[in-house]
Amino acid sequence: MKVDSAELIKELSRLSKRLSEIVLYDFEDLDNVQLNWKAMPNQWSIAECLLHINLFFAHYLPIIQKELVKNKKQAQQRYRSGFLGDFLVKRVQLGDNHSLGRSLKSQAIFKPDSEEVLSGIDIIQDYQQHQKKLKMLLDAALLSNLESIRIPFAPLPFIRLRLGDLFRFIVFHNERHIVQAQRVRSEEQFPRTTNNEF
Repeated sequence: MKVDSAELIKELSRLSKRLSEIVLYDFEDLDNVQLNWKAMPNQWSIAECLLHINLFFAHYLPIIQKELVKNKKQAQQRYRSGFLGDFLVKRVQLGDNHSLGRSLKSQAIFKPDSEEVLSGIDIIQDYQQHQKKLKMLLDAALLSNLESIRIPFAPLPFIRLRLGDLFRFIVFHNERHIVQAQRVRSEEQFPRTTNNEF
């Protein structure tokens, strides 16, 4: 994939902003019972979907920030993605009609603890803080070389993704799990109103 670097960053920023709005609109009014509700024991709740994204953010955003500070190479006009980056992005991107078809197995460090009752409201607040940090890093990346900066891809540190590909992966991974959380809320058995807090 070849694309204008600034356009890539702007497009990722637009989608990221839209995802923040969806989280506020769809989930902020829910209580902990609703946020922790699961359709099936082996499926994730809304809180777990968002916590998974937060764990991803918490791992990658500090690394990206450090690399952006350390690497001051001039930005290039055109961005060319790598073969591995394209492969990984396609694995997390939504399919036709927002289907979740393809997937990558979640690594242990990014899995929420399924036995724990989560504070969904805190998770939503953390999510929004991470989104602000991501926006700041995307803005900073406009002045950086998205090809030359390489970030280790957990949990295989010998794999290093181009920064542009990692940004794409993070934002599309975010979108995937927001859609997953929306589907939890749209389940027929989802508790529409509750008066109880865990």
